[in-house]
Order: sequence, then C-alpha cells, then structure tokens
Amino acid sequence: MLEQEVRLTAETEMVQIWLLLSIADGYEMIGETKRALSLLDQWRVVRDKLDIGGGDSLFYCLRARLSLRDSSDDQAEKNFRKAIEMAVVRHARSWELRSSLGLAQLLAKQGRRDEARTMLAESITGSAKASTPLI
Repeated sequence: MLEQEVRLTAETEMVQIWLLLSIADGYEMIGETKRALSLLDQWRVVRDKLDIGGGDSLFYCLRARLSLRDSSDDQAEKNFRKAIEMAVVRHARSWELRSSLGLAQLLAKQGRRDEARTMLAESITGSAKASTPLI
C-alpha cells in the first residue's frame, strides 16, 4: 500500500506530510473512507509533532467531504467553514475557493441557496476576508 511507503525521516517530513494528505484525498475520491480517515489521523500526529500549519485547509476540506459520506451535514459544514478560515489566514486562494464551493454545494442541497450564493460570491470576490469570522 502507498501509505506504508510514507515513513518519517528528518529530510522529507514536509514532503511526507503532503503525501499523507494527497493519498487521503485519493482514498476519499474512491470511497475508501476508513483509509482516508486513518491517514488524516496520521497527518495530524505528524503535523503536531512538527508544529507546522501547512495543509490545514486541505485537512478540513477532506474531513468535510468524508463527513458528507456519513450523512453528517452539520459536521461537514463546520469542517468546510474551518477549511475556508484556514485558507484565508494562509492566503491560499485555491483552497479557499475549493472549500467554499464544497460548502456552497452543501448549503444549496439543504435549500439554503441564498446563503450559498452570497457566501460563494464573497469568496470569489474576496469581500469577506479574515476580518469576518467564518465559524
């Protein structure tokens, strides 16, 4: 398995932290929820050990998508909002937009179309930045 090849060494910890997230992303895409969650748990341990913040937005976006698979819309919404918040703080526009799109789709599915439209428009135009808390 790919995750067995990801081992921690001093030289490659940053690369491996992104590999864990990328592999978890792939597992989520093919419906391997347990494997994806396991890798996200590993990622969190490594991230805490290294005391770095990179990848937080992707982590929360993946958690949101995995929550949707378990029909946990409330948890998915919280995770999408946290992913957006982390992306804004890190000035990671692509992750902000990716997470915003996921949240907008969830809100639209719940019949909250006006809220989805407003939130997505703000994300695209950049009018609701870090000065507005998302959680």
